[in-house]
Amino acid sequence: MQLQSAIVDAGGTVVGTETKTVAPVQFATSRTADHYVSLPLGTLAPGDYLLKVEATMDTRVAGRVMRFVVRP
Repeated sequence: MQLQSAIVDAGGTVVGTETKTVAPVQFATSRTADHYVSLPLGTLAPGDYLLKVEATMDTRVAGRVMRFVVRP
C-alpha cells in the first residue's frame, strides 16, 4: 500500500510531499498500521494549511484531510 502525504497552503499550493510504502507485515491483526508524518514547521510561513493523507492499494483509494495553523 502507498501512503502519500501533502501539505497545502491557503493558496492551494502544495508546499511539501512525502510518499511511503507500507508492507503487509506492518499491519496489525485489526488491519491497521501506524503512519507518522514529519511536518517541516521551521520552513513553513505563518498561515493556514491542510495536511492531506491518501492511501492507495490497487484501485482502492482512501484519504483524510486535517487543517492546521502555523503561528509566528
